Amino acid sequence: MSAGESALIRPLWRNRDFLLLWWGQAASALGSTMAALVYPLLALLAGGSATAAGLVGLAGVGAGAIVRLPSGVLADRWPRKRIMICSDAIRALVVGSVATALIFDGLTLPHLVLAAVLTGVCDVLFDSAQAVAVRHVVPVEQLPRAVAQNEARAHVAGLVGQPLGGLLYGFGVVVPVLVDAFSYLLSGVLNLLIRNPLSDPPTAAPRRAWRHDLAVGMRYVWSQPYLQASMLAAAGFQLVFTGLTLAIIASAKIQGSAAVHIGMAFALGGIGGIGGAWAAGRVQARFAPSTLVYGFGWTAALCVAAMGWVANPYVLGALLALVYFAATPANAMLMALQIHVTPPELHGRVLSAAMFIASCAAPLGPPLAGVLLDRVGITPAFLALAVLTGAITVAMHLSPAIRTMRRPS
Repeated sequence: MSAGESALIRPLWRNRDFLLLWWGQAASALGSTMAALVYPLLALLAGGSATAAGLVGLAGVGAGAIVRLPSGVLADRWPRKRIMICSDAIRALVVGSVATALIFDGLTLPHLVLAAVLTGVCDVLFDSAQAVAVRHVVPVEQLPRAVAQNEARAHVAGLVGQPLGGLLYGFGVVVPVLVDAFSYLLSGVLNLLIRNPLSDPPTAAPRRAWRHDLAVGMRYVWSQPYLQASMLAAAGFQLVFTGLTLAIIASAKIQGSAAVHIGMAFALGGIGGIGGAWAAGRVQARFAPSTLVYGFGWTAALCVAAMGWVANPYVLGALLALVYFAATPANAMLMALQIHVTPPELHGRVLSAAMFIASCAAPLGPPLAGVLLDRVGITPAFLALAVLTGAITVAMHLSPAIRTMRRPS
């Protein structure tokens, strides 16, 4: 691209549709991050053990993993904006039912599991549509930065959502649930205001059978060494981090921390992620993609190991901030590379296939962490997660596809 063409590209902060997409996703992410803190607390209230909290996590993450692959086909076949708006509406209704049950003192563990399943499904449908939608509102040259801003959005939601959820939980168990429902309604309204349809123009080509579209994304991912290697590594990291979230919440609760302090720990993690997004442009320009990934892996392994010896939730949050600071530039580069190497007509299916592979082990994280905490204790549980993180990082060092990654241009 010439200097003249580059000058014609609008900055992201002046791109109306990108901002509406960003803020709509931020509102949706706010609800999801509040739920990530509040649901385990509700499960501990209803079930009484870390294992029960792990069961709720397994239900939500597992349901999302099951629909991950067909969600990409839907994102390629159906209007993406409609998918996002409908997902928000359903989540608002489901979370509203949990609030109603709490108001009448009738919340049960099965009800919470069902709510986790439905919201988990809608989370994945929403994410598959919005992840592809970003390429419709920014040019390819801005993709790495736009994805980094999306990473920052997730951390901003974590910065605000989890401490806010903990604070509101202290005012009343039902209060954060009601705010959670409202956040999904706000997301739906903002997405409705986007002018861009967020979908590709219709083609005259005949539409293939569902089974073909389900398979084509998997075949493409498996045919690309970079996608194959990075998604297998991501599967391991997803298992670690879904387990780590529950481990932090449950261990802090076991050691007597109030919900607001647990939320502040995740807020500190969000600050680290925002810092990583702020530094992403310079970090991505200075270091090779493989170096970013290796740095994230070893930072995570060391910090997770240190968490096993820490009781103060604010120190836990500081360690989590280091992990997220390293993770954000690496994740943004990997996502931008994935979008860049994928043909536009396959974006939804390839993204969903990649995320299916990446999330296939994630449902095991919460029950694994819950059982480890109940059976062997806090320190061995965190050390086990750290050892797994280190093993995944070693595997990435051994992968030629990871070593030879090149940034998009």
